[in-house]
Amino acid sequence: MIPAGQIDPFAKKIQALIPLPNTGGPNAVFNNYAVPIYGVPTVQTIPSVKIDQNLSSLMKLSGYWSTNRIDSPGGDGLLDPISTRTVSQDRTHTIRLNFDYTMKPTLLLHIGAGMVHANSFLGAPTLGDASLVVPNVNNKNYLSYFSALNAGARGGYIGIGANAATTALGPQQLRRFKNEKPSANMSLTWVRNNHTYKAGGEVIVDGYVSAVEAYSNGNFAFSTNETSQPYLQSVSAPFTPGHNYASFLLGAVDSGSTAGVANSRLGNHSLGFFLEDTYKVNRKLTLDYGIRYDFTMYLREQYGRIPAWSPTVLNPKIVSPSGSLLPGGVAYEGNGIAGHCNCDLAKNYPYGLGPRLGVAYQINSKTVFRGGAGVNYGKAPEFGWLGGSINGLINFATSNPYSPKFYLKDGLNVPAVFPSVDPGAFPVSAAGRETPTYVIDPNAGRPARIFTWSIGLQREVSHDIVVEAAYVGNRGAWEQGNISQVNALTAQRAASFGFDIHNAADLTVLAKPIGQALTDPRVKLPYVGFPLTGPVYSALRPFPQFNTNLQMLWSPTGKSWYDSLQAKVSKRFSHGLNLQSAFTWQKELQISAENSYALFGFANGAGTFQNDVTAYDQNKYLSIQSRPFQFVTSASYVTPRWKVNKFVGLVTGDWNLATVLRYQSGAIIQLPSTNNNYNNQIGRGGTLAQRVAGVPVFLQDPNCRCFDPTTTLIVNPAAFQQTPAGQFSNSTPYYNDLRATRFPAESMNFGRNFRLGGADSRMGLSVRAEFTNIFNRRVIPAPLLSTSAGLTSPTNYVNGQLTSGFGFINTSGGVSQTPRAGTLVARFTF
Repeated sequence: MIPAGQIDPFAKKIQALIPLPNTGGPNAVFNNYAVPIYGVPTVQTIPSVKIDQNLSSLMKLSGYWSTNRIDSPGGDGLLDPISTRTVSQDRTHTIRLNFDYTMKPTLLLHIGAGMVHANSFLGAPTLGDASLVVPNVNNKNYLSYFSALNAGARGGYIGIGANAATTALGPQQLRRFKNEKPSANMSLTWVRNNHTYKAGGEVIVDGYVSAVEAYSNGNFAFSTNETSQPYLQSVSAPFTPGHNYASFLLGAVDSGSTAGVANSRLGNHSLGFFLEDTYKVNRKLTLDYGIRYDFTMYLREQYGRIPAWSPTVLNPKIVSPSGSLLPGGVAYEGNGIAGHCNCDLAKNYPYGLGPRLGVAYQINSKTVFRGGAGVNYGKAPEFGWLGGSINGLINFATSNPYSPKFYLKDGLNVPAVFPSVDPGAFPVSAAGRETPTYVIDPNAGRPARIFTWSIGLQREVSHDIVVEAAYVGNRGAWEQGNISQVNALTAQRAASFGFDIHNAADLTVLAKPIGQALTDPRVKLPYVGFPLTGPVYSALRPFPQFNTNLQMLWSPTGKSWYDSLQAKVSKRFSHGLNLQSAFTWQKELQISAENSYALFGFANGAGTFQNDVTAYDQNKYLSIQSRPFQFVTSASYVTPRWKVNKFVGLVTGDWNLATVLRYQSGAIIQLPSTNNNYNNQIGRGGTLAQRVAGVPVFLQDPNCRCFDPTTTLIVNPAAFQQTPAGQFSNSTPYYNDLRATRFPAESMNFGRNFRLGGADSRMGLSVRAEFTNIFNRRVIPAPLLSTSAGLTSPTNYVNGQLTSGFGFINTSGGVSQTPRAGTLVARFTF
């Protein structure tokens, strides 16, 4: 209970904006609000124009313009300003021009230019009431964002809005992005005797213009700690004290984010030039050879306003017990600008030469050998929404878990200035040890390099059937990864302080709050203000002022390996039938090459798992995209006209039937994690359980379709064991025999074109029916491998159905998650 006199006056104003109960009668205390019906109309328009003009018999000009407009007001059933709705407006304009000039019968010039201009706005209506602005926030046009207004441990949620579990108030997304991307290319083709020479180049310029207000209105989160009982922290009690919303009523902000209002511009460019020759040596042998040069830049801010962490800059906030400053401050890129480092944060790679070679040899009239190899380079580093938080974003948290960072009525006490040249911008406070927003790898300008090769044979079996077989492989290096963590506690560094990270007694000390371990002569405070509640291992990090590992942005640490056998059968169109089938047997391996957006929460389909970040090569494992066997067949058939009579012929003839059928291995499943608490002892991330050699993974074949997934556990817990304390697992995250149930992708369509108005008419009607999952195959979700309660955690049943257990298959969303669906399409042309 919060006495009325202790309710924060600002929190009281915010609570007054929450709608009153409208269901359940005057005495209803829960489930008492029905969200009024509201609409969120999304309008999308996509006009386009294409024009081709023959300037002469030798010159041709073509142009294209299109725009894509998407507007949505957002909505969650609450009124402004407490609504969390996001108003979105997206505009994308595309312009292309191409000019082709036949200078001679054997000389062709092509010039192309284009521009993509994308403008994306996410925002909210302005506030219009100054009394609802938290004091000292940078942006006073919007209500602050109040989150974590719930406490599940206390029996439920403060639920408002369209979702009963909505636990936030106010706008969060506030930004405008513009991507201006001009590009141009030119090529010249010259045919001379047995040679076809080609030369050309391209340039791509990326400009990211951002007007960012995200978190400038303040993002404030509330915790149960501020209204709990500190003296119970080491006492077992039959209840959990504290409540997030009670802390909100006191105005006690536990953590959050703040930022300035910023207008910035990031940009880079890519250049490419190539020269190649196709040389027909004789009737049987053709050679292709050439070289390409690529140069690409890493993203840079126009005026060097990215606050990037530097391992060499002295941090004015971090003072050692002897009085000297510790390294690990913030650097600002740029030359000749006050407060900037007179340096570049990263290097660009100037040696992007990629040779190419191809050969085709006709062994006999029906058999051709083909082979080739080449080096390719990637483009500039991914944008990664860098501009979305370039406005000096600062994350803060209270250093004492039972006292707030500040009270709402007193206002925000964490300054955020943009632009800033403060080398001590991070951490916000020495005790809070907040992690820097940007840690840019010094090799961020190095593009990915992939060496690709293939060897194959092509054979004509009959006049309309061709078979092919080829070995295709590639090796990738310098791909974007996230395995580089410069603030990890390595075994060598721990040993320099007298600790063995594999010794049980030392691990116990490393996990203790440093305030409880200062009696150990090996333990010392690393700097003035290091929190006594911080663990000992964190004090031993290379940069103890930061409480986590530091992941490098655009770090070229990824590697990949791909090997495959590819076979294909093609039947050219005859008797109304066209058929193509392909089979691939492949293996994909990688090291940290699947998560180029790691710092921003985007995972390209999967998070990269580092079992031991200090043993790089031990992190080589199967790709999350691994599908060792794939079979795809596509076919189309045009029905003949039955020559019974004219009417029957019209009805039965010219129907088009087509299908695409894909059958492949099941999705790979990650090995379960372990419970050896290693992360809480050395702070280097979790580790995996270990495979038990010779023990089958499944108790039941996941592809037999002979078990009920709602009542059967098919994973064998005996195939896994906990990793011993003080060790990293010797397993890899993925194994070929640990895969989910296969699910084929089968689609089909049929239709017909009808000519209207006679043979010379330009009017026509086409009708087509399209079906996906045509056979209504059921999808069985992957088993959930959780070791949080042990590898053999007990199974709970409700009405005979499983609700938990190791290998539990969660079918609560329905077993057939991809039902058969059909679409009818009609198109009239005139």
